Amino acid sequence: MEAREGYTFSGWSGLPETMPDNDVEVTGSWTINEYTVTFTDEDGTVLQSGKVPYGTVPAFEGQDPEKAEDSEHVYRYIGWDREIVPATEDVTYTAVYRTLTKVILTAESAAREYNGAEQRISGFSCSVDGLEFTGVAAAGSGKNAGTYENAFTGVTPGETLDSTGNYIVAETRNGTLTITPKAATIIVHDLEITYGDEEPELTSGTEGTAGMDHLFRKLSRQEGTDAGTYVITAVPTEDPNYTITVADGTLTIHPRPVTVAAENKAKVYGSAEPELTGRIEGLAAGDTEDMIRFALERTAGEDAGEYTIRASGEANQGNYTVTFTDGIMTILPADTVLVRIAANSGTFLYDGTEKNLDGYTVTGISSTLYSESDFTFTGSSELRGTDAGVYRTEMTGADFRNLNGNFANVVFEVTNGTLEITRRKITLTSGSAEAPYSGAALTADDVTADGDEFVPGEEPAVTVTGIRIREGTSENTFRWSFAEDVNPENYEITAVYGTLTVTPAITHTLTVRYLDENGNEAGIFTREYTAGEAYRVKTPELAGYRAEQEWVTGEMGDTDVTFTVNYTPLTYTLTVEFISEKDGSRVADPVVLRLRGGQAFRVQAPETAGYTPVRQAAAGTMPNANRRITIAMIPDAPAEEAGGNRQVTEIGEYGTAQGSMNNAAAIGDVYE
Repeated sequence: MEAREGYTFSGWSGLPETMPDNDVEVTGSWTINEYTVTFTDEDGTVLQSGKVPYGTVPAFEGQDPEKAEDSEHVYRYIGWDREIVPATEDVTYTAVYRTLTKVILTAESAAREYNGAEQRISGFSCSVDGLEFTGVAAAGSGKNAGTYENAFTGVTPGETLDSTGNYIVAETRNGTLTITPKAATIIVHDLEITYGDEEPELTSGTEGTAGMDHLFRKLSRQEGTDAGTYVITAVPTEDPNYTITVADGTLTIHPRPVTVAAENKAKVYGSAEPELTGRIEGLAAGDTEDMIRFALERTAGEDAGEYTIRASGEANQGNYTVTFTDGIMTILPADTVLVRIAANSGTFLYDGTEKNLDGYTVTGISSTLYSESDFTFTGSSELRGTDAGVYRTEMTGADFRNLNGNFANVVFEVTNGTLEITRRKITLTSGSAEAPYSGAALTADDVTADGDEFVPGEEPAVTVTGIRIREGTSENTFRWSFAEDVNPENYEITAVYGTLTVTPAITHTLTVRYLDENGNEAGIFTREYTAGEAYRVKTPELAGYRAEQEWVTGEMGDTDVTFTVNYTPLTYTLTVEFISEKDGSRVADPVVLRLRGGQAFRVQAPETAGYTPVRQAAAGTMPNANRRITIAMIPDAPAEEAGGNRQVTEIGEYGTAQGSMNNAAAIGDVYE
């Protein structure tokens, strides 16, 4: 009898011990050979070992072997050291690994000066020069001074390979974009005024700012109203985008010029000496004549005639520079009648209406025989004025005429009067406010007026300039301006600034919890935000999962906020087909499963009448992609062929008959 490859003859059935007298049919039996197939790891560790019938393609039923990485390399299983073929002898298959060299990607870092615009950084380097990574990028941006991350996208450490496939990213190191504050200078302007003039508005300029940026500052000067030089300085509001220096200015108050004029006097020969008086012109509003020191004396002599009245004193007297002018003392002959006349004076508070002051008073006549009815007044004693100030009459002795012919020598000595209209004194006070830091500007726009009040219709326009954003306290400054037809000199305004105080921010906590499909916490994000502050939190990537939302966005309210972001596993379709080895027809319904990448599977071949599966089950690990497996089903042999010779068909991996399955290929690809 011929030997049968892959089988061992096991004997005859129906063979009699002696030949009977009739024909005898004897059946010979063959037993299929089995061979030991062993799968080992690279180090010789046996992973699987068992008997496989002749002609059957063995399969490794466990998960893909793994080799532990070391400090420099990662090892990836790529298959076995030889092609898996139908069993014809004992054989050992050894796992083969691909060696991947670890590399580190480092994002670029840079330091730049704030310029008022969005600044960007990108790029990265690799610990091994010359490698290329498709889809990998590092980018970051920022506008304000601070540190911003140059972060990676398109890379997963432990998974991403370079374009050659020989290097694997083991670690990424984000870079930073550091935007440093820009140097800027606040230049305070120098100012000059004369003592008693209205205080000018303090002004300043800025050098070194970017774009349309404005540096807020509070200007103030040394206290003092006397003549002298005072430092004007600026206290800038902190701005993290700038390193601010201040160039101080000065306010110079020059002494005010005044004149002390000795007033003319007269007396009749032999009469008492009149009191010498001086008139001070040019005093600042609110100052009194006793602030100027001077002395008066006249040239000695008592005979009729003119004598000089000299005014003298220090030229520099604090807030004033003083000029002195002389007067004349006239001693009249004994037969002269001296009439002393004083124009009326008065003081009024400015009220926007014209004031009219008229008349005079006879203060003395040297002769009892002469009376007020003996002369007439031909000039004008009227004083008119509306705006604040001092108005003087300009009467002279010539404005009076003697009417009594019995007195040939009459002299009129006139003392002029004044109409003084005083300024209205008003205090403007700005409001105060306090609030916790929120990033918004804190203001208080109310300003109240106290004192003499404004004349109706002359109220100034008030603009509140105080503003506070950062923590701390500053004055609630304001400015005012009158309409063009209103004289600001009619008012003496005192400004009282309220305060703007920003206290530490009241914050609330934003919590974002990241949960997997089982409710387990995969991560958590927490941060403090002030009320009204916008938040935008990117959901981190989780390998093998898809997040239900990419961003958590909103605006912080008045309470803590918690969000939950759920991850769902990324699943792929596994399809196992059961196809006739003979004609490629489907002999059983396919098994279709949704599995996660990396998930182990085992699909049992169904019991199907008339067919025997080449492999009892399809097992393995699901890749990160859809997968289709075909198990070949071999039709059972007809009964008449059971004892005879059978045609043995070579079977490929997962039961695919070698050289067959043409029809199956029309159904779907045959994997593995």
